[in-house]
Amino acid sequence: MAPGTRLGPYEVLAKLDEGGMGEVYRARDTSLGRDVAIKVLPDAFAQDAERLARFEREARTLASLNHPNIAHVYGFEQAHGVRALVMELIEGPTLADRIVQGAMPLDEALPIARQMADALDAAHERGIVHRDLKPANVKVRPDGTVKVLDFGLAKAVEATESPAPGNQSLSPTITTPAATLHGVLLGTAAYMSPQQARGEPVDKRADIWAFAVVLYEMLTGRRLFEGTTVSDTLAAVLVKDPDLSAAPPRVRALLAACLERDVKRRLRDIGDVWRVLDEVLVSTRSSGSLLRKALWPVVAAAAVTLGVAVSALWWRAAPAPLDPKIYEIPVQSGITTFRFALSPDGRFLAFTTLDAKDSGRRLWLRPMDSLETRLIARSDGALDVFWSPDSRFVAFVAEGRLNRIDVATGESQTICDLQANAAGGAWSRDGTIVVALFGRHNGLMRVSPGCSLSPLTPPHQGVSSFQTIAARPSFLPDGRRLLFGRGDSLFIASSDSPIDDSSLKPVVIGLASQSAVYVPAADDGSGRLLFLRQDGTLMAQRFDEPRAQLVGDAVRVAQDVDSFAASMNGTLVYRTGGEQNLRQLAWLDRQGKSVGSVGEPGNYPGTSVVGGLSVSADATRAAAVIDSSVWLVDLKSGARTPFSFLRSSLNPVWSEDGSRIAFMSAQDPTRGWRTLFQKRVGASTDEELIFASPEFKLLTSWSRDGRYLLYNQEGRASSVDRDIWVLPLDTKKPTGLLGTESMEQGAQFSPDGKWVAYSSNESGVFEIWARPFLADSGTGAPGVGSRTLVSKGGGTDPRWRDKELFYISNDGTLMAVQQTADPVFPFREPKRLLPVSFAGTPWDITRDGQRILVTLPVSQGTSAPFRVVLNWQSTLKE
Repeated sequence: MAPGTRLGPYEVLAKLDEGGMGEVYRARDTSLGRDVAIKVLPDAFAQDAERLARFEREARTLASLNHPNIAHVYGFEQAHGVRALVMELIEGPTLADRIVQGAMPLDEALPIARQMADALDAAHERGIVHRDLKPANVKVRPDGTVKVLDFGLAKAVEATESPAPGNQSLSPTITTPAATLHGVLLGTAAYMSPQQARGEPVDKRADIWAFAVVLYEMLTGRRLFEGTTVSDTLAAVLVKDPDLSAAPPRVRALLAACLERDVKRRLRDIGDVWRVLDEVLVSTRSSGSLLRKALWPVVAAAAVTLGVAVSALWWRAAPAPLDPKIYEIPVQSGITTFRFALSPDGRFLAFTTLDAKDSGRRLWLRPMDSLETRLIARSDGALDVFWSPDSRFVAFVAEGRLNRIDVATGESQTICDLQANAAGGAWSRDGTIVVALFGRHNGLMRVSPGCSLSPLTPPHQGVSSFQTIAARPSFLPDGRRLLFGRGDSLFIASSDSPIDDSSLKPVVIGLASQSAVYVPAADDGSGRLLFLRQDGTLMAQRFDEPRAQLVGDAVRVAQDVDSFAASMNGTLVYRTGGEQNLRQLAWLDRQGKSVGSVGEPGNYPGTSVVGGLSVSADATRAAAVIDSSVWLVDLKSGARTPFSFLRSSLNPVWSEDGSRIAFMSAQDPTRGWRTLFQKRVGASTDEELIFASPEFKLLTSWSRDGRYLLYNQEGRASSVDRDIWVLPLDTKKPTGLLGTESMEQGAQFSPDGKWVAYSSNESGVFEIWARPFLADSGTGAPGVGSRTLVSKGGGTDPRWRDKELFYISNDGTLMAVQQTADPVFPFREPKRLLPVSFAGTPWDITRDGQRILVTLPVSQGTSAPFRVVLNWQSTLKE
C-alpha cells in the first residue's frame, strides 16, 4: 500500500517489513492520534473464507491479551478488499539484531529472558500459545522493556484445525506449502519443537522448547539447530540431540529441561523457569548487590481475581515484596469513569461515573482487597473526588456543594456550599481543603474548617474551565505547600496566602499536563514526583522535597495514560486511553424513517452540550466533532477528513457560503482557554484566532450575513448559570445578549437575522423563546427586544430553517413551528413531527427541513479498565 492509503481510520505512512504472514506498515491512527503497525494478510489467505473467519475468531482472542511484555492487538480492519490486523507499534531493534552483534552476557540476557517468560506465562494462562517464538519476534525497547510480537498468529493462519502430519503449512510463518524462502522458513524452522516439525498438535510446551532455543542463541551467539536447507534444519530438530556445552554451566540444566524431546518429560510450565533465572541472575550480581528476599509470584496482567488476591496480601503482609504486580479492575459496560482517587493508605479506590442509561453521575468505592464495588448513597451529581490525609473520608463536589463520606459508616455530610462545581481538590493535615473551581471563580479556592472560603488565585487568572478539570491540586508532606498545574507546566506555591506569579515556583515547564503527585521516600530513600506529560506518558523523577527541586532524569513509567492516582504505600492506578462512544451518522426523514447511514461509525460525542454536528447550507458536507477534533464528513460518500488538529474542540458552525467553519478549542492556553477560531474550508492555512477568554463557551449560530456569532458562556451566579453572548466579527468585542441566574442556551439566528430563538429554564422548566435581534440597539452594541413564547409544554435544542423553527419537546418529541409575518402572533401552534431517540445528542437538519442528520449509538461508551501496579517504584531501579 502506498503512503497516504486509508484503511478505515488508519493512514499508511511507510512499509516496515514483509514476511510469510504478510506485509507490515507503519500507519497513523487518525482517531486516537497514535502510530500503529498494520499487518496486511496475503491475498491467497484473505480470499479463503473459512480461514479468514477462523483468523478473525483467533484475532479477537489475541486482542484480549493485555500485558506489558506483549505487543497488543488493537483490532481487525477490512476495506477495499484488504484485510489487516492493527497492532501496537513497537520501536527499537529486535532480539535478532542484538544477537548479530555477538553473544550476550548473563546479566544482559537473563532480564530479557525473564520478561519473555512473563509474557508467555500470561498468554498460557489464557490458553494462547505463541507457536512462533524466535529472536525476530522479540523487540527490546531502549528502556529495557521486552515486547513479544505476533502472539498466536501462527495458530490464526493455520489452514485447518488438525493438519496432516508433515504438512508444512503448519510452520508458523508459512501460509502456503510453496512458501519456502530461506529467510522466512529456515529462520522459523530452527525454533520449532519436534512436535511442530512433525505436524502434530501442540500445546504451551512448544513455546517452552522455543524459549530455550532462543535463550541458548542469546547466550552463545549461534543457533542451536541449523542446516544449509530447510530440510536439514527440520532434520536437526527431529533427530539431533542438542549440544549445550557452549552455554554457561549455570543455565544448562534449565535448557536441558526445556529441550526434552519427549514432550511428556519436558518442563510443563514456563513459570517454573523464573526461579532458576532469578537464582542465576542473583548469583551473577552477588559481588555488588543484595540477594532478593522474594521472587515474582504468578500474576497475569488481566486476571482480576488473582490481582485481588495479591492485592489483599499486599495490604496485610509485611515486608512488602520487591517486585511489581499488575492487575486490572474492569469497568461495567455502558459506564464512563471520570475522575478517580486512591486513598493515601492504598486500601480504597474512589471514582465517579456517568451511566449511559440515565445520564446520572455517581460516586463508587472499591476496596482494593475485594471484588465488590459499592455505590455511595446520596452522591448524585458527583464530578470529582479526593481523600482526607488519614484515608477516613472521601470528598466530592456535586451540584455546587462540597461533601464528605465516612468510609467506615457511609455517613454523608455537606462541608460547604461552594456555589460552583470543582474539578479536583486537596486535603491537608490541618483540615484545610483547596478546590479547583470552575464557573463562578475559575481558580483555586481555600476552604478552611467551618466553611470559610478565600480565593488563592485571582478569578480567571488561575486555572480555568478545561485547565481546572485536569489540574487536581495536591499537598506536599508539610501540608502547606501546594502542587498544581497551570497551562502546560507544574508549579508549587504556599497555600497560606494568595497566589500570584511572583509566588509561584516552577517545577516542570512546558511538558506536563496538570496532573501530578509527590510520593514520599520509597525503600531506596528517595521520594519521586509522578507527573503526566501532554503526550500521555506517565513520568517519575526523583524530587528533593525540602528544596522543591527535581533531581536527575525523568523515567518513563507508562504510556498512553489518560489519568492516574498514587498512594503513599507504593500503589499506582492509571487508566489508558479514554471512553470510546461509537455512534453512526444517519439520515431520518420528517416521519422518523431511516433513509440511509453516512460513513463508518466513529467516536462522536454522546451529548449535544459538548458535541457538535453542523450540516452545510447545501447539505453536501457536515462538520462534526470526532475524538475531540473537528472533521469534515462528505454526506454522499461518507469519507471523513480532518479539518483541524486542535484538540478539545467543540460545536463547529458553518458560514452561510460554506467557505468557513468557526469552533471553540481549549488546546492552546497561550491564547486563552476556550478560544474561538475560524478556518477556511479546503485551505492549508492555520486556524485564525477570533476571540479568547477563560470562560466556558459553546458556539451555537452564525448569522447568514456573516457579521455575528452567538455563543453560550458561563454566567455570573454559578456554574449552572449560562448566558447568551453575541460577538460582532468586525469589532471582536462580545456583548452579553441574554442573561439571568437561570440557563439560557442554544441560541439560533433566524434565516433573515431578525430573530434569536433560544431555550431557558427561568420558569422552572426549559421553554423555547424568541426575541427580535437588534443589530443596533441604540447603545452601539447588539441587543434584543421583548420575548415571545414559542414552545408548548417545554423544549430545548432549537434549529431554525427558513420559515420553520424546530425543537425537541421535554417529552422527547421533535416539534415544528411555522413563523408568520403577523407582528402580534409571529409563530403558529407547534406541531408534533416524531418521537426522537436522539434527544440530548448531536443532530442537525437540512435547510429545507426535510432530512435530519443524527448520531445513533452503535455501542455504549465504556471506559478503559483501571490498571493497578503494586510496588511501582521497584520498576525504576533497573
